[in-house]
Amino acid sequence: VKKLVGFDQINISVINADDRSLTVKYISGLTQPGRRAGEIIPLSGTETERAAKSRQSFITQDLVGNITCISVDALLKAGLRSRMLVPVSWEGQVIGTITLHSCRVGGYGPREQALLERLGQQIAPVVENARLYEEILKEREHAAGLLAQLKAVLAEADAGLLLVNGQEQVLRHSESLQRALLAAIPDALFRISKDGTYLSYLAPAGFQPLIPSEEFLGETVVSVMPAEVAQPAMDCIAKALSSGQVQTFEYRLAIDDQARDYEA
Repeated sequence: VKKLVGFDQINISVINADDRSLTVKYISGLTQPGRRAGEIIPLSGTETERAAKSRQSFITQDLVGNITCISVDALLKAGLRSRMLVPVSWEGQVIGTITLHSCRVGGYGPREQALLERLGQQIAPVVENARLYEEILKEREHAAGLLAQLKAVLAEADAGLLLVNGQEQVLRHSESLQRALLAAIPDALFRISKDGTYLSYLAPAGFQPLIPSEEFLGETVVSVMPAEVAQPAMDCIAKALSSGQVQTFEYRLAIDDQARDYEA
């Protein structure tokens, strides 16, 4: 940017639509009190909000007397007098802004605006990819936290078998916590006794079992499933109860004349 458009300060901010805030992702140049990379500030009343609503760029030739910029006093204290702000858009949505400040009054005009808008278009995919990557990291951290909580519950549990559509866990806790944990699991669960009797069944919305639940609840795995599936299932149940360890096996069933693979 410096090679094309002169500036004394540059910052790139990204809009956080969920909580109507913005994050200062990058800032360089003269120090502005109260502004640093990583800072999160409310979106309301900012020039970034104005750009997001209008989808237009803004040039302020002299910040002295400017009443639309909520940080004008801090900018003037840093010695900055003019500014140019352009929206960064991705798939029709304004996802952030690039802002340049100059110590000169009238530092920017139509030529600089056109150049910065072009640069904004070029960096938009990078900004969006970075935002998505951060979301993935947050989701991973959240999942790791949930897993740690679940492990803590399991560590205190007494023996009891839970089939989680392919994974067996030992689980005992308060009824409310059990309901919360079970509701959060996206797979079908079958609670099965030591002798292979289906005791209860829980499935997410839209999941259809191979046969109606009233036809297998109270029945045994051996009587419901084909022998080539029932025997490995019973072996895994026995091993899980004797060892306290997760057991898994894969099997194949013919559904509507099509072979489908499953894991339990």
